Amino acid sequence: MRMSLKMWYLLFLLCITKVLSSDENPSVIIIGAGSAGIAAASKLLENGINDVTILEAQDRIGGRVYSTKMGEYVIDMGGQWVHGEEKNVVYEMAWPLGLLTHRNGPNDGSSFFNVGFQTLARTLGSEEDAALMMRNTWSSVQYFGSSGERVDGEIAQDITSYFFNITSEWPGVDDSKRESVGEYLDTKFNEYFDQHKDIPDNLKKPLMNILHQAQMAINGAEDLYQVSVKVERDYFEEGDRLINWKEKAYGTILDILMKKYPNPEEELPVMNKTLLNKKVLKIEAGVDGPVNVKTSDGNEYTADYVIFTPSLGVLKANHKSLFEPNLPPNKINAIENIGMGHVGKIYLFYDDPWWSSALDTFYRSILWFEDDKKALASDPERRWMLSVYSVNRIEWKPKVICLWMAGPNIKEMELLPEELVKNQSLWLLTKFFGKLYNLTEPSDMKRTQWNSNENFLGTYSYPSLDTEKHNATVLDLAKPVMCRNCSRPAIMFAGEATADIYGTVNGAIGSGWREAERIINSQKSIQSLKEGKKSKRFVNI
Repeated sequence: MRMSLKMWYLLFLLCITKVLSSDENPSVIIIGAGSAGIAAASKLLENGINDVTILEAQDRIGGRVYSTKMGEYVIDMGGQWVHGEEKNVVYEMAWPLGLLTHRNGPNDGSSFFNVGFQTLARTLGSEEDAALMMRNTWSSVQYFGSSGERVDGEIAQDITSYFFNITSEWPGVDDSKRESVGEYLDTKFNEYFDQHKDIPDNLKKPLMNILHQAQMAINGAEDLYQVSVKVERDYFEEGDRLINWKEKAYGTILDILMKKYPNPEEELPVMNKTLLNKKVLKIEAGVDGPVNVKTSDGNEYTADYVIFTPSLGVLKANHKSLFEPNLPPNKINAIENIGMGHVGKIYLFYDDPWWSSALDTFYRSILWFEDDKKALASDPERRWMLSVYSVNRIEWKPKVICLWMAGPNIKEMELLPEELVKNQSLWLLTKFFGKLYNLTEPSDMKRTQWNSNENFLGTYSYPSLDTEKHNATVLDLAKPVMCRNCSRPAIMFAGEATADIYGTVNGAIGSGWREAERIINSQKSIQSLKEGKKSKRFVNI
């Protein structure tokens, strides 16, 4: 009987060793070669986990970080600015390399973008200095009406300063019964107009609309009445939110992650691990651990771990068909109730720019008066123009302007023929600026299509009222799906929507590192278990 027990134990240990031996060199599939996926792959390769395959649905890497050539410049179709300095991994990697700068320098006021008056006063030491800095910061603000006339500069600067004060410090939120950002802003603007009787009545609603759109662009939301004001109040980015890449673009961060920059000879083999045009259709978690991934070209891939990095928009549209078995209820709750935003850009390149050097990046905003707004709203081919809220020059690219868009009709623009969008953009510029500038013809146009592209279906996430109502959390979205018959993660989730600093590239990168570390730590635990089993075998036999 004693020999039988020994034999049984030996057989048991052989089975355990066989299962664990494959984990000495675990295989990892990363779905998506955006900033989260590239960050995860780089971290794994740096730590000796080399059996890594990245499956990317697009014909390029980068995801929502998409830098492309326009004229003699490189422009950003996706992520554009580095938001904040403190605890920002992008800033920490890129600033020491001399790749970043503030708008015009660290003391021009841009470092206080989205910082309220009281915070600024505490930082500078006096309310007088804060008031002077606020005036200098917003001195370049200009609003143009759809009549083609420039709005009084003092009105524009004062209400813009007020807007950024109330949306940075969110005064009165805790005492307010208002639940949404839209309701909160309406209340605050009505208070403002009550105190500023000199503002013409026909300007009040357009001013409210344009500042709603400015906040929509910050959140990414199509409707501020669906954005939670208390969650938005608690979200904080420390420092300048408009740090730019000088003559380079955000795609540089991918080269830094892969160690291609600044020393190309140190480049990690991330690109060699990346397969493009590989759209994933099914992710099947095996009972004993391996995960099977099927792509639209009929190929199948199997790995010990899968890191899923595509956007929340993709999860919302496809989670029921993508995962087998279905995802856990708490994760489905997070997917369905965290908001996914929609913004857009149209770039125009001019060999002969029509604007003056005074056209900077701060808020050359356009106000649609009610009659013009109604005329466009009834035209399905033109109402997308109501989503355009500002026309800005791009830092370090003096021949390019960008039409920024926020609101519900951006997808309609994306689906129109390109030539039609170009012609309509020129019509819009003529309407707003034709009386004051001698407009010239652009030689190139590029537009974003994030919201209609099935591989993105949106731009970045935000906390909706449903997020609060259904207690949906980023933690639930980030929580891995565990192997059913083994105590380790099988399918992990990364991307900006899974990060505390949601809606940012730095959040996406941090999430990719987080999931890579999860695999690294899982492997350490498995190795410790295996070594423990070996030790126990020699002690007991």
